[in-house]
Amino acid sequence: MASVVLLVVASYLLKTGKRHRFKAHYAAGISAFSLFLIGFPIGLYEVASSGGLEYFPAVLVFHFANFFVAATLLIIQASLGMSMLLFGRRRRLYAFHKRLSKYVLVVFLVQAILGLAVVIGIWSTVL
Repeated sequence: MASVVLLVVASYLLKTGKRHRFKAHYAAGISAFSLFLIGFPIGLYEVASSGGLEYFPAVLVFHFANFFVAATLLIIQASLGMSMLLFGRRRRLYAFHKRLSKYVLVVFLVQAILGLAVVIGIWSTVL
């Protein structure tokens, strides 16, 4: 889902820009996490209802594998952010959260590229 990638990028830019927009950062992060959790079952349903993996391009396997890396990083990132919001920001937690955000951004951009490759592969077999 491209909207999740856009929300992750927006959340990153809202926090790393010249002006830190905390509330907008939290809203974008929570929205990205929620849509991310909704998108996976939809994707699984789409693959299962269409007849399985043999009807999709091979890059879907890499897109699926990258999902688990992205899910792990996003869960860690979201739990760090929410714990700092609820219990106060500690210096080491904030530094780790800030460093991890770069990895989350890269993994989600790779996920978007792989998703685009899947869509292009599907279009090439249909057309």
